[in-house]
Amino acid sequence: MIKNKLPTFIILSAGQGSRLKPITNDRPKGMVPVAGKTIIDWQIHTAQSCGINNIIVVTGYCADNVIANAKQVYNSRFAETNMVYSLWRTAEDFGNDVIISYGDILYQKNVLEEILTIENEAIVTVDLDFLPYWEQRTDNPLGDLESLRFNSCDNLAEIGQKSQDFSDIQAQYIGLMRFKNQGLKNLILTYRKLEGALDSEKFDNLYMTDLLQEMITQGHTLKAHKINGQWLEIDSLKDKALAESFLNISQGTLTIDRAVRQSPA
Repeated sequence: MIKNKLPTFIILSAGQGSRLKPITNDRPKGMVPVAGKTIIDWQIHTAQSCGINNIIVVTGYCADNVIANAKQVYNSRFAETNMVYSLWRTAEDFGNDVIISYGDILYQKNVLEEILTIENEAIVTVDLDFLPYWEQRTDNPLGDLESLRFNSCDNLAEIGQKSQDFSDIQAQYIGLMRFKNQGLKNLILTYRKLEGALDSEKFDNLYMTDLLQEMITQGHTLKAHKINGQWLEIDSLKDKALAESFLNISQGTLTIDRAVRQSPA
């Protein structure tokens, strides 16, 4: 367990997840069950197992059906806004240190533990072993993947752009990041600059990768936290089936092995 003061843990789970219908007819993606727990429950369990207890879930779609052992912050404009807007509903709770997690991902405990031990003040987790996974998720990986490049110091040089070539995709962003101290100040500064530069519709619909790319453009450093697998995205019914075939649960802890498919019971 990490003994230093621990960050606020924010789960962004305001969206519906239309590709997970009919499961999401009455619940957001984060409440989709995977291997016996909802995605949000798995994330909270993982965070708490690392000693993190200050946890916030941003809700929106079907917020009344979100059950989570955490503070909930409601994005009343979930249908017309995107992730950056949802994140900023929690701004008063940022403090000096936040971990931000998309509400539709699973990851092993060690992935989060590594984030807690890295000294850099702005960290973005990226998967080097993404392509075999994407080839199982979709018939056209290049059409779904976005650019991600880093420099010789393992700092991000580009993120979140549409690409026509796999050479622009050195890894894949997983939706898990940490900002503390000056890194968090830079995140807030970049947000304020975009708020002043964009019209309201564009600003309200910013993706997190838009905000991260603008940080790079402004010259702020984002450290790439490199992993090899050890995470899953649940964005479709096929993703859910794949996830349940890759997961191994032992004593309440999940292990992810994307190289081995578990036989159905």
